[in-house]
Amino acid sequence: RQQIDAEFQDFHLKFAKTDPAIVYPQPPFRTEFKSVNEGILGKFANTLLALMAAVGFLLLIACANVANLLLARASARRGEIAVRAAMGAGTKRIVQQLLTESVILSATGGVLGVLFAYGGIKAVVALLPEYSIPHEAVISLNLYVLAFAVTVSVLTGILFGMAPAFQLARQNQSAFLRDAGRDSAAGSAGNRLRNVLIVSEVALSLVLLTGAALASFSLIELTRQKLGYEPKGVLTIFIPLPSTHYPQWSQRRTFFNDIMERLKKIPSVQSVAATVTFIPPFSGADLKINTAGMKAPAAIRANLVSDTFLETMHIPMLKGRFFDAGDVERANPVAVVTEETIKAYFPAGEDPIGRQITIEIPKEGLPKDFVYPPSMATSYEIIGVCGTARNHGLTDPPQPAAYVPFTNLIPPGIMFAIRTTNPNPLAIENSVRQAVSAVDSTQPIAFVRTAENILGTETAYPKFATFLFGIFGGIGLALATIGIFGVVSYSVSRRTREFGIRMALGATPGNVLNLVITSMGRVLIIGFVIGTILSVVS
Repeated sequence: RQQIDAEFQDFHLKFAKTDPAIVYPQPPFRTEFKSVNEGILGKFANTLLALMAAVGFLLLIACANVANLLLARASARRGEIAVRAAMGAGTKRIVQQLLTESVILSATGGVLGVLFAYGGIKAVVALLPEYSIPHEAVISLNLYVLAFAVTVSVLTGILFGMAPAFQLARQNQSAFLRDAGRDSAAGSAGNRLRNVLIVSEVALSLVLLTGAALASFSLIELTRQKLGYEPKGVLTIFIPLPSTHYPQWSQRRTFFNDIMERLKKIPSVQSVAATVTFIPPFSGADLKINTAGMKAPAAIRANLVSDTFLETMHIPMLKGRFFDAGDVERANPVAVVTEETIKAYFPAGEDPIGRQITIEIPKEGLPKDFVYPPSMATSYEIIGVCGTARNHGLTDPPQPAAYVPFTNLIPPGIMFAIRTTNPNPLAIENSVRQAVSAVDSTQPIAFVRTAENILGTETAYPKFATFLFGIFGGIGLALATIGIFGVVSYSVSRRTREFGIRMALGATPGNVLNLVITSMGRVLIIGFVIGTILSVVS
């Protein structure tokens, strides 16, 4: 990595001296190598780490659950083992039998787990957000992970089958047979171990459920963000121009205007807008703005759009006016700034209408296919103030922005936003293609998507993570419930004689129920407390 970084750092520094700032950042900057794998997984690297931790917790809960059930099962078979020992079975034979049974159980569970994993991977891949990974990427069972999981399942059976096996094989069989029928559940080491395992299950389950709840709350908060625009009912298309088509500014302006006029004639279409700098929630080019009273140029997201952009995206005008078709036709030096820009760069109470601002739209260093008007302005008059729309994603606050006529800089390709009354904007795709072909039959169309779909990419990863956290939390809770139920059932069955004596002495069924709840309630409360602490810490 260090060698690659150093080599490309020299390479970039050399060209940064001759190329404009639009191509390279202002020095000093540092070149950093990133692999294709990092580029793909970097989008949800933190999510993957959190999910890996959740899987680890789920594995621990499963192991604790298996251990609890095996311990309870072994204790329940103390009488059987005592009889076998009394009839001549040696320690080795008893241990071998118990270990064989537990290993067969765990191995069977491991095989079933492999089958579930095979189907589960297909389900997870189907749920992955669109464009999150290359379509040619193959996601399949990893042999190393698979071997690890199967090994853990078998070792769990061996480990927690071995402890009770040796304990039962070495017990005083004559003493056990002599004391048969007495309550032996209370105060034993086995009970203490089972209680520790229950505490662990409850604590880890609570951590998983807390993670799922936090992911859900984060997703809800993300979807409640004020957008400042209305994505519903908007279809977007991108029209890339071949380098040999419409090389002159006037030709390209006329071509895109003709396309807009054709698109407006499609039934159900309300309005059409063109944009060089794309649509929210990511829109605008990072440029510099300057005006009288500013000590230094400041950052702004410049949006080069047509006169119908605000109307199409339902962004409200707050003051003044938006530029009209004539402004776009002549590439007039007019601008509309957002409310966020006024708050950031203008004194409170000052009327920005009529003020001149400088937007440093680059003219040098861009690809040769970019075309400019005959007389390109650098100073723009503010003619209006509009509402603030999300332009830097949903997690970051909107940045100051300005809108200027897209004819000030026309690249070899423009995005169109088409607002339609059709509930499914994609239903008009064929009509859109026909309208474009009517202007130029050789013109291709790319990236046909709805604005809602584009917005959905911002919430796709949180939805995916929330779903998986919810699944893991639910499985963890189910496992903990099964484990607790098995242990409580075993404990109650072992104390049947004790409960009978208590009721014969005057205890009511309610007293007996309260005794069981109290004894198990202490363990559950400890688990909840530890789980709460772990949830807060993590």
